[in-house]
Amino acid sequence: MRTPEAKPEVKSAARILDLLELLGAAAGPLRHSEIARHMEMPKSSASALLDTLEGRGYVTSGADGYVIAEHYREGGWALGEYGVVLRVARGAMQRVAQETGESAFLAVPAHDWQVRYVEKVVSENPLRYDIPLGTQRPAHSTSVGRVLLAEMPDEMLQRYLSSDRVAKVTPKTVTDPRKIMAAIERVRRDGRALISDSSVVGASGVAAPIRDSSGAVLASLCVIAPSARFNAAADHITRIVCDAAARIGAALPPVAASPDGARQRRRSVWKA
Repeated sequence: MRTPEAKPEVKSAARILDLLELLGAAAGPLRHSEIARHMEMPKSSASALLDTLEGRGYVTSGADGYVIAEHYREGGWALGEYGVVLRVARGAMQRVAQETGESAFLAVPAHDWQVRYVEKVVSENPLRYDIPLGTQRPAHSTSVGRVLLAEMPDEMLQRYLSSDRVAKVTPKTVTDPRKIMAAIERVRRDGRALISDSSVVGASGVAAPIRDSSGAVLASLCVIAPSARFNAAADHITRIVCDAAARIGAALPPVAASPDGARQRRRSVWKA
């Protein structure tokens, strides 16, 4: 499988994006001195970048420091933590697809207890699994969804699992709340989720969480393949996915906030 060559960057544009990603990954305001330190640049250079972004309305400042402007914080993809994950994950996903020969996907929580697929590297095998980016699936029916559900408090999970959102997607979709909770406990113990024929008949996959430096799960990485081929190489694929998810998390910039603050952002997405 071919890996795209790295494209040259315009240094000034890259520094602006680095600054936006730093502010987006923080759960609270960052002071001028903190920004200069994180970006390893003189305070005067940081001031020039901040003044430009504030003048254009991308950043606002207050007594506590600088934050991304509110109207750019919603959704999280153009700026913020998800944008950083997407950038960092691309290269790792290429390697996952190369090493497994199967399709790799990145997913994040969407509203109403769904997961959204936001990046992919598709297998070159003529018989392969693929899905359009932006597709949403019920969390309980997917490996990526179970990884994300495992981060939720039990009280929220119980409300979700007892709701009419937990429905059959295929004849093999598990909808029994007790069985789903048992599967989620295994995810919490093992750090991965495996599912067969639950979302699409004939497709199986494994997912692992991508954690930031606070320990909060931002996204989930998975490989999905035709069931027969996946089952024949499940252990090999699982190891590669778990290793890659850990590498992506380790490559993310440090979170300049408390772990509780980061986790609260995740909980606010899904409400039972």
